[in-house]
Amino acid sequence: MSSAVRPGEVPDRPQPRVRLSDMVADRVRPIETSRLIAIAAATLGVVLAGIWLLRSPTPPVEATLATVPKASPVTLPEGLSPPLPDVIVHVAGAVRDPGVHELADGDRVADALVAAGGVLPDAQPDALNLAAILVDGQRIHVPVEGEPVQDVSTGTGAGSGPVNLNSADPMLLESLPGIGPATATAIIDDRVANGPFRSVDDLDRVAGIGPATVERLRPLVTT
Repeated sequence: MSSAVRPGEVPDRPQPRVRLSDMVADRVRPIETSRLIAIAAATLGVVLAGIWLLRSPTPPVEATLATVPKASPVTLPEGLSPPLPDVIVHVAGAVRDPGVHELADGDRVADALVAAGGVLPDAQPDALNLAAILVDGQRIHVPVEGEPVQDVSTGTGAGSGPVNLNSADPMLLESLPGIGPATATAIIDDRVANGPFRSVDDLDRVAGIGPATVERLRPLVTT
């Protein structure tokens, strides 16, 4: 039964009808939006992963450390030579500081006397060849006035002529370059035990004397 409209009242307007397609669209729209966001996020992830895989690998720590350059051989300027090796000599006799002294190769007997503190007042340095070049292992004996001179020409302590291996005493043998007290004693002990030396080459049989020493002594000794 329909209700009658009273005079002066506005009749109720009928509500519009909602279409089924609009209802479906309203429900589907949020789903499509979420799907698009998920697809975009997945695509971005794939792109970032590809960039990460294609980038150049980071070099190991060792490769990034600075390499220490190898030392280059030092080349001396033209005209210069490396330092000369030292020589060791025994200065004995009338000097203020007798004993073993180290000098530069090329130094002379006069330099050895200075290294030994200089000569004593009663020394006879003119008996030595002060200009003679020092030899490693050399013994220099500075005589006092009136003492027999052992070195007149060379400064090697070998006297004015060759030293006779069969008659020289220990002091004279020690005056030879490279012959110290122990070797001088060994030479004397050998000639007592095995007989006199027949040639300079026989020195090779003495303990402590090798071929190089024999060749160095050859012009300074005789038998």
